[in-house]
Amino acid sequence: MTRICRRCHDERPVEDFPWAKRDVLRRRVCIDCERTRKRAERANNPDAQKAAVARYRERHPDRHSVLVMEASERWAWKNVGRVQAAQRRYRLQKKYGLTVEDYNQMLRLQGNTCGICGSANPGKGKKHFSVDHCHRFNVVRGLICSPCNLALGRFGDDPEWFRRAADYLEISYEYWSRKRAIGL
Repeated sequence: MTRICRRCHDERPVEDFPWAKRDVLRRRVCIDCERTRKRAERANNPDAQKAAVARYRERHPDRHSVLVMEASERWAWKNVGRVQAAQRRYRLQKKYGLTVEDYNQMLRLQGNTCGICGSANPGKGKKHFSVDHCHRFNVVRGLICSPCNLALGRFGDDPEWFRRAADYLEISYEYWSRKRAIGL
């Protein structure tokens, strides 16, 4: 079954004509002409479009927020790389006051390695080195790998703890070296 569009005067299948409001009758203008008309109407009168969207949101508060959330989640899954890069930029700026360019420059100055151990690997499963910062003065100190960052965190950024840990390791090493030397 076919029908002739009142706007473009093309003969088209009935399925190309959208339903009227109450789904009883089909419209007399084909879907392509209707889309073209609506696009032009939105471009010519953006305030009316905004008002229509506002009215829809008032009538369907639950539906609108769910639709927006679903659409944004679909977009995020399709653009995972872009989302992660944006989150990283935001986190660097918000938490440390750094741009990605600042981060990259710091990494180049460190020879693209950890500031403590000199490893070129940022850590198992990590893409980037951690930003090491002084919690007391809120100042960035450098970039370090994940294991070194965990060690700093465990010792609470206290140099005295590191000195004691180094002393402990040295004493332990000397003790076991002597025991081995005498055959115990």
